[in-house]
Amino acid sequence: MSRLIPAPIIGQSAASGAQVIDGSLKFDGSKPDYLTRTPGSASNRKTWTWSAWVKRDNFGQRHNLFGAANGDDSGNCYIEYRSTDRFQLEEYNTGIDFIRTLDQVTRDTGWIHWVVVYDSTQSADNDKQKIYKNGVLQTDTSALTHPSLNEDSAINNNQEHRIGVFPVDISSANFDGAMTQVYLIDGAALGPSYFGFTDPLTGTWR
Repeated sequence: MSRLIPAPIIGQSAASGAQVIDGSLKFDGSKPDYLTRTPGSASNRKTWTWSAWVKRDNFGQRHNLFGAANGDDSGNCYIEYRSTDRFQLEEYNTGIDFIRTLDQVTRDTGWIHWVVVYDSTQSADNDKQKIYKNGVLQTDTSALTHPSLNEDSAINNNQEHRIGVFPVDISSANFDGAMTQVYLIDGAALGPSYFGFTDPLTGTWR
């Protein structure tokens, strides 16, 4: 008579029953590999949330993850790693409109979950742009300029939005790595708990 033999548990993900990150899209930084979408009409440009799991293959290079142009060569909003390996949100239009650059250097070789929240309708400056790394709000900054109250961003305008390359130049800041579970939530400022959770067994963000 056959017997059922329990399979061994291998690794944290299997032990915790956590979600396995699969179905990622690979970007080759030596080529202008990117995705685009142009909304048919502008929507909420004052409030939005971007979320993605990101795994970089190279460091010390500028990597654009997501962005959109304002409709001219000088204006654009983007989420990126700087060449210093600092993560940031920035909008530039002949000068910096707003920016939040983290002070910490991020050279993690595995997957990282980022959530970027833009909500210029908030009265408190620190609530207008937020960055979460693996579920934790990041407050350390090396560069910080707040948007004005109710300031429109380039995101959700009826212009081309790009994933994996700079908004106005496909030969600049090409992403080298993988991304998965990429979301842009129009009109809502959401925290990381909408996209992940802390594993009670391992204490890691899933």
